[in-house]
This record gives sequence, structure tokens and C-alpha cells, in this order.
Amino acid sequence: MKRTERKEREFDVKREEILAAAEKVFAANGFHGAAMSEIASAAGFAVGSLYRFFPGKEELYTAMVSEKLAGFYTALEESVRRSRTLHDKVEVLIRETFRFVDRNAKFCMMLMRREGLALPEGNRILQDRMVTEYQRQVSFIAGIFEEAIRAGVVKPCETRSVAIALKGIIHGFVFDWMVTQGRPLERQVGAALDLFSRGIGTAPPTGDKDKIRGNP
Repeated sequence: MKRTERKEREFDVKREEILAAAEKVFAANGFHGAAMSEIASAAGFAVGSLYRFFPGKEELYTAMVSEKLAGFYTALEESVRRSRTLHDKVEVLIRETFRFVDRNAKFCMMLMRREGLALPEGNRILQDRMVTEYQRQVSFIAGIFEEAIRAGVVKPCETRSVAIALKGIIHGFVFDWMVTQGRPLERQVGAALDLFSRGIGTAPPTGDKDKIRGNP
């Protein structure tokens, strides 16, 4: 039993080493430019050894992306749950996402290129996982606001729409940073938080308000 457990631990350690090496190679060269031989060399393995862990490059890419994102989302949700106020929870969502992008810039740029998703297998597996994770994140954020409504902190609202709006603001800042390579995102946490909390500080004319409400 102990020998089996030791082998399982060794297998897991080696697998993690391969995933870490794969992330660096994929991020530097893109999916199509990365070779299994290069990943094997970066991980310190013979190329044939990689196929004991992953059937091919596409499966390795899928595992690397999905597991890294899953780890981030798990840590993010734990940080949010430890926060006490609604303001703090929203700030943590923004700050930790921006921090992840700042610290994993090449990985995030690789995701933006979406190379692996263009492949038939990757498109079916990885994209489905990312869509499922997106829906789970929206539900998680909506739950934060549902809790705040029950506590009387905010007025009743469509919490899913609020969650989508918050994710939209976060993704907008991230996309702009990726395109412009501007200042670190962590310096823009306050701006994103203020935009979500206060809006742009304007109101439509009276007639437009009636139209928005659906009145003639």
C-alpha cells in the first residue's frame, strides 16, 4: 500500500512539473509553435515520458489551461468568502483577478490568442470547460448580491445581471491592459471598483427615464 501511495505521489509531482514547463513553453511560443520535445526538455524528461501522462499536445494544453484557471478560481472564491462586507468582497474579486493577470501576463496573453480553442478536440473540451466555469462564476457572484439583499445592504435587483456587469467591467480593464500593455492592473483596482459602485455619475433626461422603464 505504501509503495502504491508513493508511486502515486511521484506521478502527481512529475505531472505538475510537466504542466509547469508546458505553461512556460506554450506562453512563449503559442500552441502551434510549441513542441512536445521542447516541453519535455524544459521539464527535464525524455519526450517519450510525456506520453505516459498526456496522450498528446492538445490534451496537455487543455489540462494546463483548465487546471490553472480552476486553481485560480478556487483561491479567488476562498478569498471572497473570508471578506466580511459587500464592498470588501467586490474589491477582492477585482483586485485578485487583476493581480492574477499581472503575475501571469504571458499565460493570459496566450489565452487571449485562443489558439488551442481553434482545434476540434480543444474546442469541444476546453471551451466547454471555460463556459461552464464562466457560468459557475456568474452564479457565485450573483450569490454574493443575493446575500447582501437578504441582509438589507442593497435593494432588490436582478443579481445575475449585476454579476454579469461586474465581470464585464473586470474583463474590460483586462482586455484594455492586454491591448495597450499599460500600467499594472493592480493600480487600477480603485478605478474599476468606483466605476462599479458609483457608475458614471450621470442620469438620463426625464423622457429617457420613461423609455428605459418601458413607459410610452
